[in-house]
Amino acid sequence: MTVKTIKRFPLIFLSGLLLLSTSCGGASDPSTSYPAPDSESLAPFGQWAESAPLTFRLIKITAVDSIPFDEVFEYATKGNHFVVARLQVMPGRKGKGTVDYAVQVRLLDAQGKAYIPDPYRFSVTNNAQSSVIMIKSGKFVEYNVAFLVPRSFKPVALRCEGTMGADPVFLALVRK
Repeated sequence: MTVKTIKRFPLIFLSGLLLLSTSCGGASDPSTSYPAPDSESLAPFGQWAESAPLTFRLIKITAVDSIPFDEVFEYATKGNHFVVARLQVMPGRKGKGTVDYAVQVRLLDAQGKAYIPDPYRFSVTNNAQSSVIMIKSGKFVEYNVAFLVPRSFKPVALRCEGTMGADPVFLALVRK
């Protein structure tokens, strides 16, 4: 190996890492199943809904092929796209709160199939330390939650839990 080759290796290695970081995984985000959401119990788009001890409000939903990812973009893998939810969260009562977007928020279809947001993608796209966000008393937080899903997936609601095991709320993705 020559000195010139050795000097280029870190650049090639760094370029490879950058390329890997912009694709963040395989076909789509992990999925799970829940009971199908009752269309009559969906909280209207843009209105607050409480799942103790937190209150949630969806203010924007978009489907896009790429999202900002640090100083570059992450592009959806073939056959997929990103569904990005702009979600506000605040404590339901006076006091501080904590929300872990990667644990407490899911994107559901009418049959109950749900996609789980990637915690690393959440952190990088929102310039946050992690997907766990502290909420000050009397305030709310507002972040984008991106889900990499198949284009054939037809979401109808966000499923949000105030804490593990709390009765979830279902936020409608469309205005009525």
